Amino acid sequence: MLNAEFKKFTLDILQDVFYISLVSFFIFIVIEIIRPRFVTAYVNMNALLIVVIVSGIIVVLKNNLNTKIDI
Repeated sequence: MLNAEFKKFTLDILQDVFYISLVSFFIFIVIEIIRPRFVTAYVNMNALLIVVIVSGIIVVLKNNLNTKIDI
């Protein structure tokens, strides 16, 4: 039981990481369009994009796996 609770907690944290990094990425892109080199001088956008993609893939795969198991 504890293991299932830990997995759910980890998935919830990972979903939050995905949502926060995705929204941050879009906000940073908009700021970059308005003021070039304002964000990229401080934040590596490629690393943030990798975080968005990896966490998104994991969240989608885990949600699909949980949906199949729950049915």
